[in-house]
Amino acid sequence: MKSWQILVVVVAAAVLIAGVAYLAFTHSGDPAPEPMRNITLLVYYEGVWHGTLSDAAGTISIGGRDQTGGETRGIQRIRMEGVQGFVDVYVRKDDGTYRILYVDIMDDGDTFLQKRITEAPFGVIAFTVPV
Repeated sequence: MKSWQILVVVVAAAVLIAGVAYLAFTHSGDPAPEPMRNITLLVYYEGVWHGTLSDAAGTISIGGRDQTGGETRGIQRIRMEGVQGFVDVYVRKDDGTYRILYVDIMDDGDTFLQKRITEAPFGVIAFTVPV
């Protein structure tokens, strides 16, 4: 083999080794975890309602009734801490009225992630929000 052919082989091998090392370094290990966030669900309905709030860690039941089992008044706040990935929201009116049910979901910085309403009797609000 001539000296220039040996040089070409050495340079090609060096490029190949550098490429493999780069890929091994940049694609090794687990990807960085998604940051955890805190969110708040706001439900305003002058009536009785129920639902669920879910994330990757599980599901909680939520609902609006006063101490006597009757309708609620005002805004109810439900807070979830340490949420990763997504939040599934399901809220249903438990009566046949045309009163408006408002559902908002906010992050810690009081930024609205979603706002939904329904006026339908026994109306349902269901959505998923990436967080």
